[in-house]
This record gives sequence, C-alpha cells and structure tokens, in this order.
Amino acid sequence: MQDIIEKIYRGELYPAEQIEPMLQDFRVKWEESKDNVDDFHNRLTEELKPLFEAVMVGKLEIATLEQTQAFVDGFKLGARLLVEVFATAPIPEKE
Repeated sequence: MQDIIEKIYRGELYPAEQIEPMLQDFRVKWEESKDNVDDFHNRLTEELKPLFEAVMVGKLEIATLEQTQAFVDGFKLGARLLVEVFATAPIPEKE
C-alpha cells in the first residue's frame, strides 16, 4: 500500500476531490437552490444576465476559498490533536 503523503506528492491524490457531502438533505437543498437560480436567471432581462452571472462566479470563487480554508484549518486541528494525543499518552512499560 502506497503512503498517502507519497500519493499527494505524486499528484495521485487530490484531497479536495475526496470531499462528498454526507448530509442527507444536501442533494435536495442543492437541487432546490439550482432550480431557484435557474428560474431567477430566466426572468432576468438580457441586460442583467451578464451581471448576475458575474455575481454567481464571484460567489463560487469565495465558496472555493472558504472550503480550502476549512480544509486547511481542519487538517491543522487534526494534526494538533494527534500531537497532543501522542505527547500525553502514557508509555507502556515493558514486562
């Protein structure tokens, strides 16, 4: 079995692609939101559509940055947790 760190280094593992929402309502809420956005977009004048699309692209870019930061923060927290666990774990005595 290849080491996870090696897979990341070699570009064989992309942590961002491993994220799948586990919440049961996610898919339903996502579909509802998509339908609402599509409906709103269809009601816009041709003049306003490019502006709305630019707003949506900006929101997507912000969401991507937020997800990246959440991953980094979560990874660091997990690493600190492991450091604490290993630093405070009693060393078993040999018999």
